[in-house]
Amino acid sequence: MAKQRIALVLSLFALGVAGCGGDDDDDEATTLPTVPLSVPGEDTLDDDTTDTTIDTVPDTATPAPTPAPAPTPTPTPAPTPDSPENDTPPPAGSEAEQFENFCAENPGAC
Repeated sequence: MAKQRIALVLSLFALGVAGCGGDDDDDEATTLPTVPLSVPGEDTLDDDTTDTTIDTVPDTATPAPTPAPAPTPTPTPAPTPDSPENDTPPPAGSEAEQFENFCAENPGAC
């Protein structure tokens, strides 16, 4: 049984290696030309000339102004709860009005 497992692993490894072959076709390869790069305004320096000066640019950027804080909304007073001492009628045609009408007609049910 162990020999079969080893043979299976080796055959799978061989299939994996065979699938990783490269393509030697040079027609599809694209070679990009090399272009020497230079920075505009940069002079070519001789080997015996060294420039150790560092150009410094003063920081003239001004910080952005801080935005004004948003106004705080004024709190709305909490509505007074509906109670027997403060009976607020429900909107006309609402389920609450229908319930109150039912309770008025059937006092024992509510």
